Amino acid sequence: MPVPVRITIAIDEDMLEILNKMKEKFKISQSELIRRALKFYNDYYEIIQQVSPDQLITYLEMLPNGEHVILDIDHWLIMLKLVENIDEFWKVHEEIAIAHAETLPRQLKSPLELLKRLEACNFFSLSIESGNNFTLILGSDLPKKFLRIFIEKVVESMGYEVEIKEGISKLRIKLIKK
Repeated sequence: MPVPVRITIAIDEDMLEILNKMKEKFKISQSELIRRALKFYNDYYEIIQQVSPDQLITYLEMLPNGEHVILDIDHWLIMLKLVENIDEFWKVHEEIAIAHAETLPRQLKSPLELLKRLEACNFFSLSIESGNNFTLILGSDLPKKFLRIFIEKVVESMGYEVEIKEGISKLRIKLIKK
């Protein structure tokens, strides 16, 4: 077994507090903690660089409990195309949106957080025009109705009036606090 190489690092008080909390939490030495942290960073660096910390948190909140799925965008769009003229689908979708409107406002503090969460799901790219005006840039016009219904129900439950204007592959959203 090779002899370990000793290194010395300098850290500030905040990092020292984090180090001590993590040592206690995992019941390991600071050397083992640093080794594990370096290994983790090395193993997942490429993945971590592809998403923002907020997106990563969203993925980790949504996926492990099995209530959400990852779906190929082509599958998503073909499903929307198939249900485009099925009234029953839209009725049930609105009921689901209302159910989400009852729970999401407890998790999310603002409509912007909702939009960022939906952006992390790849429904659209979000452009923030001002504090209450947003443009959702869609990859197709097929999700417009789906998103409109969902966003209207949830944002209204957060205490806002929402005005949504449709473009070709865009939704322009204006929020007005009630």
